[in-house]
Amino acid sequence: MTPPLKGIIIAALLVACGCATIYRPGAVSSEAALLLKRAGGINPGLVTLKGLGALDVVRAGKHFQARVAWICQPPDRFRITVLGALGRPSISLVSDGRRFSFLSHDTGEFKQWDRGALFPPVSLPIAIAPEDIADVLSGRVPLKAYDTASVMPGDTDALEVLVLKQWGHTVQTIDFHRGAARPENFSVYTPQGAPAYAVAFRDHRVMAGFRLPGRYEINGGDGSSVSVRADRYWPNTPVDPEVFVLKPA
Repeated sequence: MTPPLKGIIIAALLVACGCATIYRPGAVSSEAALLLKRAGGINPGLVTLKGLGALDVVRAGKHFQARVAWICQPPDRFRITVLGALGRPSISLVSDGRRFSFLSHDTGEFKQWDRGALFPPVSLPIAIAPEDIADVLSGRVPLKAYDTASVMPGDTDALEVLVLKQWGHTVQTIDFHRGAARPENFSVYTPQGAPAYAVAFRDHRVMAGFRLPGRYEINGGDGSSVSVRADRYWPNTPVDPEVFVLKPA
């Protein structure tokens, strides 16, 4: 895998972490409370998840593909390995819940930064916030800090949208088909109100009682897109905590 390809893949997976916000309870309509309960109740018994699939990245008019494997322990631990030739690890991105680590297995480049770092030491065009990765890979919707929650009609009569706001600014929207137990899409916004990224869960399958996406579609506010196709899943298999620790080669 060439260095430019590595940079584009890892950049498309991430977004720079913003300043931490403090949760302050506020006005939540009864309709919103119901949808919040549904959004927060996805796969509650899923403790760990291993997956293997294909990564498809479109950025700056260029299209790249690679195999990818992942292990996650929601809400905040994961290990993603982008595979190169002959299935050998090429890039690893790991979270132990406190720090994020990046390693190029080909060049030995290693970088690490704290969860709350304002300027991580890796180029991070918008795609998905690292703190959301474990939840998203588990088919869950990570809820952003908010002080008001309401429901508004969607683009069609069959759709309703849960809107979360903080200090009067929309921070997240979550789309539900009317009567659906779980959402299918959600969008996250920057503190300035611009689109940060959007996630869609597609082609669901049921395994060991869990509803897992067969495909994840992630669109960044910069026009980039990442699609992950899950070929195989292993729910709730034992995971050594050391798998979430990444060290220099």
